[in-house]
Amino acid sequence: MRSGGFCACEAVFERREEKEIERFERLERWEQMELLESANIELLNRELLTKRGNEPMGRLPEIDESKLSSEQRGIYDQIMRARGHMRGPFAVWLRNAELCENTLKLQEMFASRVKLERRLLELMILVAARLATAQYAWFIHEPHALKFGVAPEIVQAIRERRTPEFTRNDERLVYDITVELNTTRSLSETQYKRGMEMFGEQTMVELVGAIGFYSMVAMTLNAFVVSVPTGKDPLA
Repeated sequence: MRSGGFCACEAVFERREEKEIERFERLERWEQMELLESANIELLNRELLTKRGNEPMGRLPEIDESKLSSEQRGIYDQIMRARGHMRGPFAVWLRNAELCENTLKLQEMFASRVKLERRLLELMILVAARLATAQYAWFIHEPHALKFGVAPEIVQAIRERRTPEFTRNDERLVYDITVELNTTRSLSETQYKRGMEMFGEQTMVELVGAIGFYSMVAMTLNAFVVSVPTGKDPLA
């Protein structure tokens, strides 16, 4: 009986191991695809810059205040009062006043009205920005990440596409979840259980929601080739 039970358990473990190997192989393929997509984005950006004498540019023209609707004008004034400029994804989203208004509310909520610690939010944003090579997002959020306590060596490792050597378990977990969701578009049972045990339901939902939102930010920035104000991309 003991021998048969041991063999049955061994078979179960072998099947689990095979599934885990398959999952990591799939993850590796997605990571390779992400790297290829990032390279294509960078090449496209360089081609667009060359067409205009290597000057920073975007695909959309600057916002013309005189042509704004009353709804657009209200959001424009709100952003200008708070930030002093109309740049980044919100300059794109302002083309649809409702879209801009609601994404602004989401951004403000994630920054100040969630249980998810701001340090972990900023870490997640940097990981997502690096995976997508979203230049503007990195330019804006690198100083925030450092300000809210992400160690400089971790920021540098992410910039260089190296897995950081974490000393905080919550940062390691946020990194793992962000990478897995961005590369496989899913979350394994192992990572899900880790997240629920460490963060609980609300914070876990907030983290996954924020990852989705900042993926949308990265797509918007890359699709419309939103340049950084300095004209010098921070990511190689």
